[in-house]
Amino acid sequence: MDSALASAQFHVAGRDVNDWNGRKWTKTNENLDRVYVSKEGIAYGCEIKNTLPYIERGEFERKLEMSLFLGLRPLFVARMMPESYIDEAYEPGGFSWVLKNQFYPLALEDLAARVRKTLGLPVVCARAIPDGDLQRFVGWHGKLGGW
Repeated sequence: MDSALASAQFHVAGRDVNDWNGRKWTKTNENLDRVYVSKEGIAYGCEIKNTLPYIERGEFERKLEMSLFLGLRPLFVARMMPESYIDEAYEPGGFSWVLKNQFYPLALEDLAARVRKTLGLPVVCARAIPDGDLQRFVGWHGKLGGW
């Protein structure tokens, strides 16, 4: 995710973040996986879920609330998300980036192939996020007036 967004001129401004611009999240002992900032200065609080199951409802709600509390645009990156989560993230100006696949390290291609064949699960090994997937987020970001 870091290298995909770097290729679109976003930089990692923080990892495991629970404070931003003088505000600190103390409601729970959780953090956001990343803060990405665009070249225009738009900051995104990002939660990345490279798992087969959906993000748990309570966790989704807390991460959304945390992003907004910290003054960050919510960004959820996941294999799949319920439509209701997508709508809830979008309403306050956030984005749900649904990639449809779980990503495995390149060295595990044999395992990924067995998982796909035996279990029929959507797993891939890739050097990068596919361009079409990256362009969905970059295009949405551009509609904010940032590009």
